[in-house]
Amino acid sequence: MTVGAWVTWVAWAAVIGVLLGTVATVLAVQNRRALRARGISLKPAAAAASSAGTAATGSTDAAATLVAFVANPTKPGVPALRDTVVRACAARYLPEPLWYETTAEDPGVGQTREAVEQSVPLGRIGRPDDAAGLTLFLSSRAGSYLTGTVIPLDGGITGCN
Repeated sequence: MTVGAWVTWVAWAAVIGVLLGTVATVLAVQNRRALRARGISLKPAAAAASSAGTAATGSTDAAATLVAFVANPTKPGVPALRDTVVRACAARYLPEPLWYETTAEDPGVGQTREAVEQSVPLGRIGRPDDAAGLTLFLSSRAGSYLTGTVIPLDGGITGCN
């Protein structure tokens, strides 16, 4: 196999991986909407049934849960929203939320990136080459004996919880 053919094969494998991820996300969103349409309430993962009214569960700690908001202070109702969010977090024994305000120059992209980066142990958002590296491993001889395994590609979030 030539280098050019190998690169083309890897590129197609990456494209297929992205497409499968997109399809899974769309199906999850449609499922959630269908459940809501039938009147089935969905609780967030942080508010499990085993701990009504709190974010703590048997396997998680409310103090380790991060809540962040990105808001444009020029929009009406933002100050009231901030007060409501702080009260809601306190009622659920969550830490005070991270609050990021947007500007006209940066309508929230920078603040959102900063909030996500703070929640990832590696301190950065994943890049396409992170997924490509895992795809290369799984499609190579090195990953040929690996079956039925979930490999988290999340910057360490799974290992820290």
